Amino acid sequence: MAEIRDYTPEDYLPVRAALEEGGIFYEGRDSAENYRALTESDLSFILVAEEEGELVGSIVAQQFGRSLGFLWSAAVAEGFRRRGIATQLMSEAEERLRSNGVREIWGFVDVVNEASQSLLRSHGWEFNTNNKYYGPWKTTRTF
Repeated sequence: MAEIRDYTPEDYLPVRAALEEGGIFYEGRDSAENYRALTESDLSFILVAEEEGELVGSIVAQQFGRSLGFLWSAAVAEGFRRRGIATQLMSEAEERLRSNGVREIWGFVDVVNEASQSLLRSHGWEFNTNNKYYGPWKTTRTF
């Protein structure tokens, strides 16, 4: 079982590598500067997962207003997938948001990303497949 902890700036390069490996790194969202700003806010957090001292995954979440949260990204390094690490990260992120008053979490997942769809469904997320454009599906988790 991975250890889940808060992100520190020293974690940036392995987090970035996992995002790049998963094909979901976006410079504007995932820059070191943006991560620093997110960790300085009371309404957002980044969690990382470690196994045997190696950083193997991360999740980024943010709260908007009193009751809405947003999941920005979640990634697990390729050699550590299918071990429940993403589930651990997701559970901890959902619990932190819920304990802060969030009642609904939104996120987007690419329509071809079956692993992410499976993870979100296993956590009770619903998919809005009525998009009028090609791209990510809006997903929602309500408590």
